[in-house]
Formats: sequence, structure tokens, C-alpha cells
Amino acid sequence: MFKYFFLIVTIFSQSFSNSFLNDTTYNFPDSTLIISSINFSGNKITKSFIIEKEMLLKKDSFLTYSKIKYDIGRIYSLELFNSVKIKVERDSIFAKLEVEVTERLYFLPYPILSFKDHDIKRFFYGAGFLNNNLNGEHKKINANFATGYDPFLGFEYEDPYFDTEKNILIAASFYTNIYKNKSLIALEDGESNFKERWYSGSIKIGKRENLFTDYSVIIGYSSVNVADYKKGRTVSNNGKDNFPWIKLNYKYDSRDLKEYASSGIHYRIEIAKYGVPQTNNNYTRVTYDGKYFFPFNNKSSFGARTFFSFIEGKEVPFYHKEYFGYWNRFRGHYNEVHEGENIFLINTEQRFSILGPTYFHFDKAPIEQFKDVRTAIYGTVFADFGSAWDRNQNWGKNKISGYGVGLNFLAFYSLVLRTEIAFNGERKTAPEFILGIGASF
Repeated sequence: MFKYFFLIVTIFSQSFSNSFLNDTTYNFPDSTLIISSINFSGNKITKSFIIEKEMLLKKDSFLTYSKIKYDIGRIYSLELFNSVKIKVERDSIFAKLEVEVTERLYFLPYPILSFKDHDIKRFFYGAGFLNNNLNGEHKKINANFATGYDPFLGFEYEDPYFDTEKNILIAASFYTNIYKNKSLIALEDGESNFKERWYSGSIKIGKRENLFTDYSVIIGYSSVNVADYKKGRTVSNNGKDNFPWIKLNYKYDSRDLKEYASSGIHYRIEIAKYGVPQTNNNYTRVTYDGKYFFPFNNKSSFGARTFFSFIEGKEVPFYHKEYFGYWNRFRGHYNEVHEGENIFLINTEQRFSILGPTYFHFDKAPIEQFKDVRTAIYGTVFADFGSAWDRNQNWGKNKISGYGVGLNFLAFYSLVLRTEIAFNGERKTAPEFILGIGASF
């Protein structure tokens, strides 16, 4: 598999006259220069305050190598730029900074061609329209639809700086979907699967407290219908559940690079209340998702994730259970489905750099926003442990584990490709060969 990947990269690279973009080198004593000014260049559309709000480096503060490296990663994590550099001009004990960026393509109609739940038998297709930098203020508008397996139609809008002084965020979304049931317990009698028709809308308001911390409240309403009612498919005995819900979120994120971190902490706490005491749906889910990254040096880091989601309240329908499998595959048990009202997961991963991060510039690329490409290759060694269970079960009876090695490729527009070999922790199955998109955590 790997030889074909490198063959494609080689052919692509040779089709352009490209030049390697060396990272900017610095020649000044660390933590001695005072920043006298910060200027921005290359952001033809993006407003400068969007970049500045991601930076630790401020005017009149001391300039450090670690903050330069960190700010480059944070700015790149906005997913607005193909390359980010910070240039330093020394003047006695002062330093003038220039943040130089090359922008991505923001206004983008796009095709949808994919497989649901990582299953090639579950093909769906459609189209969408995305603008993720409206007015140069990182506002996002996304409308899309798809048919085939689990068809959907949706719209979402987000303004991360509705109030730039108070850092207030607002967002809204509406989706209608037709899902095939995912619960195997619901089909224990060998009957054919059933569909769920969803209508769901929500509004969100939040506040970014500082560079690392934000919190939000999301208020929504959902309607779930099944044509053939049986116990557990809906809480209502007529096959129709209609319920309001509210989610409270708190998030802390100090990761250096959000798409593929090597240092920092990211954790999210969510309390979701579905329904009210007067409705059939009346239960609460508490979720914690914590990710921790510890660098050993410039070439290696260790990451760990702790995830759990517990539920309390009245009867929980199948559609609000948690799953390993489908979209949330468990390495080492990749083709298995484990379900429960509660779930927890521990991931550990050693990451070591093989190449980069490296910038390439393609002079003859037909589109300006594709001329600069950031790439990197990392090797990984991982081990995972988890369990999914209902409230009337012992979590220990359902525990599973897996381990393995992988190669991760970081490509343009924040794309991460994973190739992995995973082994079942119970040593009951042959090794699994996994191809995935996005970092494992």
C-alpha cells in the first residue's frame, strides 16, 4: 500500500515545477527581545484580528522561540491558511514581527461521495456549498444534501465573533435525516432493519473567555419517527418522539495544532438534557472528552485520551445509545459493534516525526489557493481500552482492547490520512488493516 502512495506523490510532485519552502530560521537570543510591533501580510480576505486572537505573542512582550512555534500552529489550526510564517526583524533590544500567511479557497461548492460508517456497501452521494470565511471574519455557512444510504439535507451557520469585543459566538443549524437503525439488540429476533426519520434544529450562543477557554449553551428541538413501532424504538408508544433539548458545554484547548497535536490539552465537558419532566423523553447525558499531549522533543510526543458518556433518567431509546463501531470504530475490533447506554474509552498513542512539517510551493498550480502545501509524516504506536454497557449491566463484562502501529500522513487543507495495523487485545482475530481519515484523537 505504501509504495503506491509514494508513487502517486512522486508523479504529482514532478508534474509541477516546485520549490521547497524552508522554515524561517531565527538568529537572536531567546527571551531577550521585546516585541515593538506585529504586522500581517498575505491575508487578502481574512481580517487581521482573526489571526491576532490566536496568538500568545503580543506587543511589548518578550519574544521566545517556543511562542513563535506555538503561534504558527494555532494560526494554522484556523484552517484558513495553507502556510504560516512569523518573520523577525531585530532592532537593538526590540523586534518587529511579520506574520505572513497564504490563504486557502474559502468559497467552495463541493461534491459529496462517501461511505457511511466506513462501510463500502453504504455509499451516499450529493453536493454542498461552503464558505468558511464570510466577510473575512471566519464566519461559516454550510448547506448540503445527499441521497443513497442515510440521506440528509442540512444547513448551518456560525459566527465565532458576533461581538468582537466580548468574544460572543452565535450559531444555528437545521437538519433532516433518514437513518437506518444501528442497534443490534433491536433486531434480536432476526427481523429486517427499520428506519428513523429525524428533524432537528438548534441555536447556539457562546463566549470565548480567553485564548484557551470557551463555553456555550445550545437549545434545540428534535422529532424522531419510525414507521413500525416496537418497544425501545421510540419512547412514545405511537412511534413518534418529539422533544426539546439543551446542552451546556465547557471547553479548554491549548493544543499546538488542532488537526494533529504534539503538545497541549483539550478537554470538553457537556451536560445534555433531553425532554422535560412532562414529556416521554426525560433523561440526562454527561460527557467528558479529555485529550493530553506531552512532547519529549521536537521529534516525538505521547498522547492520551479519556472519554466517557453516562446517562441517567427514564427509558432511553435505541437512537440515543452509544456505540463502538459504525462511525466510531475501535481499533482491534474494527468490524464489531458494541452498544450501551454508557460508554468509556481510553486511547494512548506514541507519535514520532518521520518527515516535516514541510512546505512545498507549486508555481504552476492552476489555482492560487493550492500553490502552497503543508505536509508531514508521523509514525505511531497505540493501545486502546474501552467498554459499552447498559445501566443494568456490569461494565467489566463488555470491556475490549486493541493495540498496533500506524503511519499518518498530514496533507493539504488540514487533511490527515491514517494507515494502521491493529491487533485484538484478546488475540481472537487476525490483524486488521485500517485506512482512515482524521487523527485518531
